[in-house]
Amino acid sequence: TSFKGTFREVKGLVTVTGIPDNISEMNYAFFNIPTLISVSKIPSKCTNFNVTFRGCGNLTSVPVNGWTGTLYMTFMECASLNQQINITNPTALNDIFCGCSSLEISPTFTGTYTGDIGSLFSGCSKLTKITLPTTWKPSSAQDTFKNCTKLVTIENLGALDMSNCTNCDYMFSGTSSLNISRLPDNFFYNCTLAYTFANNKSIVNIDLSNQGKIHSMRS
Repeated sequence: TSFKGTFREVKGLVTVTGIPDNISEMNYAFFNIPTLISVSKIPSKCTNFNVTFRGCGNLTSVPVNGWTGTLYMTFMECASLNQQINITNPTALNDIFCGCSSLEISPTFTGTYTGDIGSLFSGCSKLTKITLPTTWKPSSAQDTFKNCTKLVTIENLGALDMSNCTNCDYMFSGTSSLNISRLPDNFFYNCTLAYTFANNKSIVNIDLSNQGKIHSMRS
């Protein structure tokens, strides 16, 4: 039932088909395979995809559906990936799309989530629009949109319940096309804001008077 590290760094692997449906764990299964281009199927019972495809820089085709459970670093550094991906009921999401520099299509998310969204889209330099769910209550948001240089719109940003979040360092750093003039009330309440808007070239005016207590703010 485990594919943990099964094909890790098998440098010549190009395509994968027929993964058995009873597999429940794929941690590091295809980690750092630069030749891998496509995976036609993922097991319907799998809920553990941590670091599964990290470093697969030429991966372009994966199933649209079936992504659920722990998804830490699943597609990190998959620099060629550009397709729709639907994620349902995640229990870990941080770094999932970090370094996906070809991604132009916002993933869809369904279900509640209370974990870390740090580096969720960090380095997704071709995304222009991201749609967030209305059911998330993140614990940390460090680097979430860092260096999303073409990002113009974040739908449902105001719907994030930030009441348990304490870290927003670098959250919008390098989002040079994103213009935020006013945030929802108490969005940053009790959060650290180190370099949160650093290297943003589009913000002209921003009102933070509705934020209440801000734990720490550095340039």
